[in-house]
Amino acid sequence: LGNSETISLEQAKSLALQNNPEFLAKKFAYESAKWSSVKAFSALFPSAKISASELQLKPGTPKLSPNGMPVFSDETNTRSYGYSVNQPLFYGGKLWFAYKISADAKKIAEFDYRYQKLKTFAAVEEKYLNLLEAEELLQIARQQLRSASENLKIAEVKFQIGSISKTELLKFQAEKATKESELIRAKRMRQLSFSDLKNFLQLSNSFEIEKISENLYADFIKIADELSQSKIDEILGKVVEYGEQNNLSLKSLEQAKKMSARSVRIASGNFLPTLNLTYSRTWSKNWNENQTAQDADYEDSKQIMLSASVPVFPFFDNFAALKKAKYDLKKTEKDFITAKSGIDTALENGFLNLINSAKDFKASELSLRYSEELFRQLQEKFQQGLISANELLDANLMLKSASVNKTKSFYNFIKAKTELMQLLGFEEEENLLNLMK
Repeated sequence: LGNSETISLEQAKSLALQNNPEFLAKKFAYESAKWSSVKAFSALFPSAKISASELQLKPGTPKLSPNGMPVFSDETNTRSYGYSVNQPLFYGGKLWFAYKISADAKKIAEFDYRYQKLKTFAAVEEKYLNLLEAEELLQIARQQLRSASENLKIAEVKFQIGSISKTELLKFQAEKATKESELIRAKRMRQLSFSDLKNFLQLSNSFEIEKISENLYADFIKIADELSQSKIDEILGKVVEYGEQNNLSLKSLEQAKKMSARSVRIASGNFLPTLNLTYSRTWSKNWNENQTAQDADYEDSKQIMLSASVPVFPFFDNFAALKKAKYDLKKTEKDFITAKSGIDTALENGFLNLINSAKDFKASELSLRYSEELFRQLQEKFQQGLISANELLDANLMLKSASVNKTKSFYNFIKAKTELMQLLGFEEEENLLNLMK
């Protein structure tokens, strides 16, 4: 990014996927799990190797003379090469279940990768919205200071002509000083929010962010705000049902249950015999110091071996491994039940929070409209000397509160929407809208 370049929320998400180390770690873990699965699958097939050797012995290999005495040559040369093929026939199912476990681990890594992607999107969006909110609150603070300055000028004129007392003038002066202090705090909050987003995106240059128009979510908010209670209950059931099937954390735990069940099968296989088939073929020749390699001919040898073994000892180790695997399975099943209950609660709270956030925004929007009109009318009446300073200051405080509430409620709605999407495993807002229709 160049200096002072403007980035959108989608660009910020893209930058996070490129630079965020936590997301990249999950991405690389998924790639590693894919290759681990390939490795485990290859163990089911035959393995082969080629060998070659050349050996020279000095003194050479002894040979027996006709009278039975060993005769040593000055040297003996041996050259050989060959290959062997090994095929595991039966390993108590351990190779097959090891492959299935690696496939489960790959799926878990995929779910973790996808969940981390959604989590990264949510973190970027939260920090992006926090910065937007801080900038809007900064604008409100500046507007409030301008309004306080204008009111103070009017009050000073009124004080000079004797329309208001010294006490009322002091209230306007105190109000202006308070607004100056609030502006300083708003600037500091904006800087903190900017640094938070900048550091998360791993950026070094300064930048601006693109505003999010309220019109972009107008239809979404309208749909959520106008839902009847019966419709809310109906959609809530759909949300929970969909979340139970597609929540990425639950899907990871579901795969973990399968892995634990396969681990029990592997532990059981430790009590079963193993059967292995090996085929090898070797070509070799020998010659002494009176010969050359060309003088000797290769001898061809073949070997087929079927080997079987039955585990006898240590029996207790295998038994302990089996019991451990069974208890690990029970633990995983209980972890899944606990997580499912927590996810169901989170889905219910997330959906209801989305609905309440939409209603809160609509209410704050109406409140701001009334507060702006009330302040405008009271400001005119104050200029005409028809109301006291307290009434105008109270109206100004109400206007500020309404402005802040509307800003916060809008961004709270977007955050609630993102939180629910993360629970449902959605990357696109359109999917959530379709579920709510």
